[in-house]
Amino acid sequence: FWCIRSSRKGPTLEIIDMLILIAFTVVLMVAELSLPPRGAPDAPVQRERSAAGTPVAGSHYIRNAYPDAHTPNMDRLFREGAYLVNSFTTTPVCSPSRASLMASRYGTELGITDWIHPRREPELGLDPAVVTWPEVLQQNGYATGLVGKWHLGVPQQYHPTRTGFDYFMGFLEGGTKVKDPVLEKDGQKQKIEGLTVDIITDHAVDFLKQDRDKPFLLCVHYRAPH
Repeated sequence: FWCIRSSRKGPTLEIIDMLILIAFTVVLMVAELSLPPRGAPDAPVQRERSAAGTPVAGSHYIRNAYPDAHTPNMDRLFREGAYLVNSFTTTPVCSPSRASLMASRYGTELGITDWIHPRREPELGLDPAVVTWPEVLQQNGYATGLVGKWHLGVPQQYHPTRTGFDYFMGFLEGGTKVKDPVLEKDGQKQKIEGLTVDIITDHAVDFLKQDRDKPFLLCVHYRAPH
């Protein structure tokens, strides 16, 4: 209402303004009355959390709402994974959050305070001199891989393989096409047919299927959702 009406006022518009205000007040009152009393216990809804600490509805709730939906893998992740009860996102944009996740430091410490624009900031990225947790695992015998989005620098000095990853398949920039994207694979950019989310998933599964005689780390970074 407030965006499309005329800015000129007259008796009619003043009456309309008053009616809108009254209607809005009534809506708020009804909403308040529909809430449970303060201090009342919440409804006993079972909830689980994924290994990353993201709340997800319990399996029984999902099955009641969607009878065909089964989540055995998510259930197993919850049972066997880590429950991060004190996890925070330090910045609400992409690159600084990714830098913090990689280095356990604030983006301001690393010179990354906003999402990296490859044309405006072609030389910005995560300094390879910064210690990352994948690098620590790599140095301690882990095979490390990253499939999907990087967005921490396009120049080769910022490449994931210089920041703790043995293997990289995906895109260095902030985004790519939803379908038939151009992705880096085996060190070369190439167009791959299919939905980007499926392509990333398939290559992540291929990484997991490789025969290994040592522990491994795999980071799977989708753009949607991200």
